[in-house]
Amino acid sequence: GQTLAPRRVHVVENCSRDRTLRVAEELAAEDPRVQVVRATRCGEGAARNRGLAEAEGADLVALLDADDLWEPAFLAAAAAALRAAPPGTGVVHAEYRLIDEAGRPFAGRTRRATRSGDIFRPLLLDAYAVTGSMSGSVIHGSLVREGLRFDENLWFAEDWEFWLRVARRCGFVPIHQPLVNIRIRGDSVQRASGQGAESEVALLRIELEIMRRHLDAVEESELADAMRRRVLVRAFALRH
Repeated sequence: GQTLAPRRVHVVENCSRDRTLRVAEELAAEDPRVQVVRATRCGEGAARNRGLAEAEGADLVALLDADDLWEPAFLAAAAAALRAAPPGTGVVHAEYRLIDEAGRPFAGRTRRATRSGDIFRPLLLDAYAVTGSMSGSVIHGSLVREGLRFDENLWFAEDWEFWLRVARRCGFVPIHQPLVNIRIRGDSVQRASGQGAESEVALLRIELEIMRRHLDAVEESELADAMRRRVLVRAFALRH
């Protein structure tokens, strides 16, 4: 449980094939704060958008992916960080650990949260990662009420695309504590689609298309340099 209890918990059923729906319905029967809803279509973007739609009236919104875990102090630390943040701040992002399918942390795999304020340029040009998944962040409710949603047409890098649009609208503040545990599974999208030249090219195309969407915000030469770096990263991945 969290030291700062959430007012509402919306569990989005997203084409699960296990006991997720049954367990969620049992929780909802025991706790009036829990509501089970269904995504309109399969996919992470659709599930997250349904959750955001349900949470439009909230002051703060946090998304927790199915297999990830929060440390008990996460929500309290995020709420305190936003209260103390400068005006115009809309997102808190925490440091996080990578854990395996059994919940064991990988040695040396803690990711630091270092950027604050306007992070759009490092996010677009320098491959700065806000968090390893949406589980490591808390969003101000005003952004949700303004219609902020995920691009449901993307099957890769949808988090990055989402954060780029957010970063053009508000500032970010980090929490310098690893309060989130992100589970790495063998069947993750990145692993399942990350084998061979064709898949690397497909991922690169998505990344470059996302970058082109922000050509109006940076110099064309800067974006071109960043695109070349992305190409080199994918080429390196193929060789190793």
